[in-house]
Amino acid sequence: MPHLFPALIAKGLSFATPSGRVILQPTDLTISPGEIHALVGLSGAGKSVLAKILAGILSSPTGTIHVQGQLKAIHSEADAQKAGIRIVKQEVDLNPRFAVLDVLDLGPVPRRFGFVDTKAHLASAKAHLSMFGLGAVDPNAHVATLTPGQQKLLQLACCLQKSASLLILDDPASSMTEVEAKVLYDRLAQLQYAETGVLYLCDSAQEALEVGDQISVMRDGRLLATHFHEDIFVPQLAGEMVGRDNSNVPPRRRRIIGPEMILRIEAVSVDPHLLGGSLKVKRSEIFGLVGLSGAGQSEFLRAIAGAEPRTEGAVFLRGAGTPSRTATVEQSLISGLGFIPDPFQSEVLNLTYLSVGSRQLLRALNASHPLRSSVAKCIDAGCVALLFDRPFHGLNVTCRYEAIEMFQDLAETGSAVVIASTELEELLKICDRIGIMSNGRLVRTLERADFDLDKIRTLLKNPR
Repeated sequence: MPHLFPALIAKGLSFATPSGRVILQPTDLTISPGEIHALVGLSGAGKSVLAKILAGILSSPTGTIHVQGQLKAIHSEADAQKAGIRIVKQEVDLNPRFAVLDVLDLGPVPRRFGFVDTKAHLASAKAHLSMFGLGAVDPNAHVATLTPGQQKLLQLACCLQKSASLLILDDPASSMTEVEAKVLYDRLAQLQYAETGVLYLCDSAQEALEVGDQISVMRDGRLLATHFHEDIFVPQLAGEMVGRDNSNVPPRRRRIIGPEMILRIEAVSVDPHLLGGSLKVKRSEIFGLVGLSGAGQSEFLRAIAGAEPRTEGAVFLRGAGTPSRTATVEQSLISGLGFIPDPFQSEVLNLTYLSVGSRQLLRALNASHPLRSSVAKCIDAGCVALLFDRPFHGLNVTCRYEAIEMFQDLAETGSAVVIASTELEELLKICDRIGIMSNGRLVRTLERADFDLDKIRTLLKNPR
């Protein structure tokens, strides 16, 4: 019997950081049973924040959530799950050391003559995995042995072991091969018959149109518009996402990369699961570390900076200098190596006064830009190399534009700049070279002449 009420009615949901920065303006969203509702926007538009509020990971100080006509008080993930809301997060949150069978909750373990019926248990797991294109996966294999796309499908399999009123997928296809993505889309089509509402988050206008029955556009923390699939085309959707002419993206400025080796990384690793690698960055060079979510680029950068202890390897500054065996970010800063953490997940120092030098270098950033204080601290400390961890995360279009200008300003003064990110398109705009991370290793480095968006996306999914 069809449901009489929408799968979801959300009204007035909002979110701000403890420092008062508004991430999500009051937002309304309605999803019908069996509808795939695509929520599209650039990274930092507010999509994931809205999804996390619905899933109980974050709390909204305002608004209401109704699931199938019933008002739900959602203050935790347990509340959301009880209400029938499931989420496949952007970051894989399965324990890599667990066996696939261990992360699946298949209900009571089958028994025979009082003993666990291992054969029946494995058969049940294989049958469930087969529904998600994972029939060839050994249930006893560790999660870490699966490809990123298989891990994402396993997350989906875990979420749908029980019926759901609303399934939230946060950029699910970004780490999948074409074959894995087809399995995902086929499974979503089957959910429509089960009258499960789907909220599908992505940053591609083309993907949103391929998947969604309705498409909503978010930009700068606001839900701008909702369209039926047949009423919108890719150029219109892309224009709404960006909010400005694409020609307004700041051009990459030509600069001379000096011969001096500013930063040299030798075989840095954190643990057996993150072996990192080696790299060299010259004066005035911008080097990008890119990988799919969970590939290890942020952890590698944090190990270089001293934010995580290194088990192996060394960091050299200014070419022939003494190896910098710093144990902390503060000691790295003193030696000339600056670390700027993810602006969305870090409450950085709010500097009301900037020195003349840092104010000049940061002229591209507005006074409230999330990166401004952290970068100013590094500049005033005399850093010759700056490491940025996911600097575009949580930034709106205007702040991204300013950040791209700032990176180029820093490089033009002779600084070596390293940026770790999952956002390939942003890195392609400004980097001189890009290193590809996969499974905790730096597996390949590309020169600017070799930059090709489609080819690099293929390499990210299959670096061999």
